Amino acid sequence: MTQLNKLQNALTGLGVDAVIVSSELNQFYLSGFDYTDGYLFITQKDAYLLADFRYTEAARAAVKNFTIVRPEGKMIDELKSLIAANGCKSVALEDASLSCADYKRFSEAFVGTTLCTGASDILSDLRAVKTPEELEKIAKSQSITDRAFTHILDFISNNLGKITERDVALELEFFMRRAGAQSVAFQTIAVSGSASSLPHGVPS
Repeated sequence: MTQLNKLQNALTGLGVDAVIVSSELNQFYLSGFDYTDGYLFITQKDAYLLADFRYTEAARAAVKNFTIVRPEGKMIDELKSLIAANGCKSVALEDASLSCADYKRFSEAFVGTTLCTGASDILSDLRAVKTPEELEKIAKSQSITDRAFTHILDFISNNLGKITERDVALELEFFMRRAGAQSVAFQTIAVSGSASSLPHGVPS
């Protein structure tokens, strides 16, 4: 059972017809597709990925179990059409990440539809339990991290007095990416001397 299926099953327990996933993190989690400026609209039976012209070609080639929708007009109008087409009376929102401005836009656009909270909690609960595939990815990421740490210690030792903190940060990221990392989890903190006490120091 996919994470999408688990979410669809959870909608029944929440008592809603559909959910709008607006955060990029959860969009990637459910669809496996990394993009911006769009939505996932998921009912108990169907799933739609809304994206603009920059992403639709790649999405159609990479995403399974979702109907890829390229809105002709505004995204919110396309969501309104999907709500009507699927006969949805109640829709759950990602309340933990939705801005007040977006909630106001949804409320004004989806007249006659009950907007509910609870989607954020469901998604958090799903993400808390890792699948075997996710555990494998975590282990691979940790392996890259371990090798990167060993590498950077040697790099620093062999280049003392010749490199800057920025050189260290770049070398560390280059090594991890060459080893298969998709990106870094956060900006690299490579600081020395008096800056070593800064929890979020910026390399200089």
